[in-house]
Order: sequence, then C-alpha cells, then structure tokens
Amino acid sequence: PIETVAASAPTEPPETTNAPTAASKPATKTPEPPAKPDRKLSLDEITPVQAEQAIREALQLALTSSLEKLGAEGGFREDPNMRLSMPDEWARIDSVVRKINHADIADAFLNSLNGSAEIAVRELSPLVDDLVSNLPITDPKSALTSAADAVTQTLAAGSEKRLRSAVEATLESAFKSSNVETRKKALIEKARFANPFTSIKGVDELDLKRHVADQIVERIFVAIARQEHAIRQDPSKLKSEIGQSVFRTTQ
Repeated sequence: PIETVAASAPTEPPETTNAPTAASKPATKTPEPPAKPDRKLSLDEITPVQAEQAIREALQLALTSSLEKLGAEGGFREDPNMRLSMPDEWARIDSVVRKINHADIADAFLNSLNGSAEIAVRELSPLVDDLVSNLPITDPKSALTSAADAVTQTLAAGSEKRLRSAVEATLESAFKSSNVETRKKALIEKARFANPFTSIKGVDELDLKRHVADQIVERIFVAIARQEHAIRQDPSKLKSEIGQSVFRTTQ
C-alpha cells in the first residue's frame, strides 16, 4: 500500500510592524522665530523703498500728533513756544492799552487769536493721510540724513502751500467762534479812549487772517520737527520693524 503523508500547512511569516523605533523616530523641530539683526543696519543696507516707507510712517505719526496737540484746548495759548503773537502793526495799540491797566482787553484779543488757531487746526485732521501719501519724495535717503529735521523739511517743501490754503479756509469760521472781531474792536476803542492820538496806521489794512495763518503753519512745522526729533531719539515710537530699523541708521 502506498503511504500518504499529510501536507503540512504553510507557515506564515512573522508579523512585522512599521512603527519606528525610538532610535529611528525623526525629531520634531520647533519653528524658529524670524532672525533679527544683532546689530544696527547701515544706511547702505537700507533700500530707497524702505527709506521712503519709514519716512511716510514717521510723517504720519508726527503730523497727526502735532495737530492733536495744537488743536487741544490751550494747545497754542498755553505753550510759550507756540503761542501766537500780536501783529507788529498792533504794538502801539497794545502798549497804550496795557499802560492804562487794561491788559485784560489786550490779552482777550490775543487769546481769541490763539483760540481761533486751535479751532482751525482741528479741521486739518482729515488732510493728514492725503498730505503724507501724496508727498513727493525724490531722494528718500537724503531726506533721512541731510539735516536733523530733514523729514520735516521734506514735508514743508511738498505740502506747505496746500496746508496754508487749508488753514486760511478754516479761519473764517474759527474767527467767528473765537469772537476775534469783537475783541479787536474793543482793543482799538480802548486805545483811542486812552489816547485819541494813538496811531492805528496799518491796523485796518492788515490782513489779520493771513497773519494768523502764517503763524499757525510756522508752528505746525515746529511741532512736527519736535516729533521728528523724538522719533530719531527713540525709533520704537514707530510701529513697523522697517520704520524702526531705518531710523536707527540715523542715530
């Protein structure tokens, strides 16, 4: 008889696992923050585009801050460096009135001029964005380094005429709100009462609005220059890293 042998069942290969071992498991890397320069950049490393961006950011801050400060109650009147002065043509009238112990009338007129300036400046805020964004800056690096107030000078060169026109346009209503004409008449009448021979030559011909507008614009740029100085001393006043880096090159 033929002996049969039962076929043995095939053996299955041992089960393997694809799980990585501790040795082969890739390490997870923590994302590193963007590298910041560990030194102050030189002006040569700043591009003209970056310089222009920084200048516009600085002007936006300086102009906005200046108008807010000057437009506040007492912004002109209470700051000796910003206070509007009496027109030269009025010096004799002012002197006569003060000599008869009516300095209050002279001060009331002067305060009305300063009050009108504060009102006028408040109306300029909507112009800030347009003045800064449309300002021509032909040589940004020179605008940073040619003078301590080079950025302010750049703004003055490109926008002073427009700013002056805007100021003059607001003074009509500002004069009314501050009773400038009423204070003016009271001052003249008191001077004539004290001395009928007081000369008022040139007073009636004086363009008082132009006198005030000239002083307002002059003081706005003085205030902006102050802000520029503060930014140059402490570039962290600017929000962008580009602005801060650019103005650090001027220190």
